[in-house]
Amino acid sequence: MSIDRTTQLIKVRPKKASVKIIFGSCFQMEDFKSEIFGAIQKEDPDVFSWLGDAAYVDDMKYVFLQPHVFADNFHSFEKVRERFWMTESDPFYRRFVQESLVQVVGVWDDHDYGTNNGDRTFRHKQEMRELFLDFIKEPQNTLRRREKQRGIYQDYLVVNEEGLEVLLVLLDIRFHYDKAGDKDRLGPEQWKWLRETLRAHKHVDLTLIASGVQVLPFREYQEVEESFTPFVRDRLLRLLEEEERSSVVLLSGDVHYTQFFNTPCRARLGYDLLELCSSGLSHILGKVVPYADLILSEMTPRIYTSTPVEGMKLNFGSIEVKREDGDIAIKLQS
Repeated sequence: MSIDRTTQLIKVRPKKASVKIIFGSCFQMEDFKSEIFGAIQKEDPDVFSWLGDAAYVDDMKYVFLQPHVFADNFHSFEKVRERFWMTESDPFYRRFVQESLVQVVGVWDDHDYGTNNGDRTFRHKQEMRELFLDFIKEPQNTLRRREKQRGIYQDYLVVNEEGLEVLLVLLDIRFHYDKAGDKDRLGPEQWKWLRETLRAHKHVDLTLIASGVQVLPFREYQEVEESFTPFVRDRLLRLLEEEERSSVVLLSGDVHYTQFFNTPCRARLGYDLLELCSSGLSHILGKVVPYADLILSEMTPRIYTSTPVEGMKLNFGSIEVKREDGDIAIKLQS
């Protein structure tokens, strides 16, 4: 159900005092399996959001030859359908979707976009739009379906009977990504939409802005682990500052481990900006790279995190919002 031009409304079940949103990324690369959706089902979320790599539909055998030998590592549409079907038919995921009252939403990152580190030049992005939206069961009448010139960014207003409102904003960091130019991940139209969306929902209790890649940290090894560049990150912070946006939490995925960032932004925003990164629903970096947690702890600037990288286990992110004694209580966990 839409409440303005783009926003989709999600009403949680009656008599539920809180709003719980769970998110995750990176599932079923090659032959990696897990039972993690059984654990997610026990959490009884109102919303589950894919934050990218719900299936690895590109050809992972040639990922390290790109872009040196191949322009992209797209496999075939037959492979794309097969990999999405593998995720859909996972017994724990299928049971979770069929037996619970959860609303499944999502946005892509590179491997379910169709090519590793893909950008706006990807030759099959229109075909992949339809295949990805079919996978998450997107209704046929939404702007994501109808307006082919725009990415699949989307916002959801999640509300309960007590009037608690959580705005979930899913950014598309692939469709308009200018990798060869200024490395802007969103593009002019999506920046405009994001500002208008924040203005339209100024009084929500919490705003979650979700990206397939990390937002706050910047690392020099961008071809291995992508993130927002300092320029694009600063533009986002400037937008939040100009719109006087409070109670914002960033969500991200991609990296095959979990991290929690607490960035000192009080001088600009009036509060410290939090980012919860959850990645690795079926596989994690620590399984293939010895001492990955120690290496990443040294390579992550301390200004962005007060704790070392500790999330070398299969994981999902959970945000639960409720009212307690007249105040809003937010629980973040991974």
